Amino acid sequence: MSDSGGMRVSLEHPLEKRLLDMFELNEAGLFRLSRFLLAHAALDRLLVLAVATKRLQKAGPIASNEIIAIVRELSKGTFACHLKRAIQEIPLSGDAERIARDITESRIIE
Repeated sequence: MSDSGGMRVSLEHPLEKRLLDMFELNEAGLFRLSRFLLAHAALDRLLVLAVATKRLQKAGPIASNEIIAIVRELSKGTFACHLKRAIQEIPLSGDAERIARDITESRIIE
């Protein structure tokens, strides 16, 4: 095992073999899939946090339990829901919206 940013990573996790088989991937394909999934998850969280920040700015001072409730509520749903809400509530640049839509559409398997 090696140390990777505080996480202990073995040479191969059992899930890797499963993903390789399930999606008929080679090692390079699995690497690309993992990067996509990490980017997708990070962008999803950024969309949620951007909307939460905008709402909290409008709300003014509120208790921490109310902040948690707002973020939890906004976290529900799918990436597409989070993107739609972000487009409606905050000014996304054209590039940011295009990139997020491309990520959503790239998940569709033909």
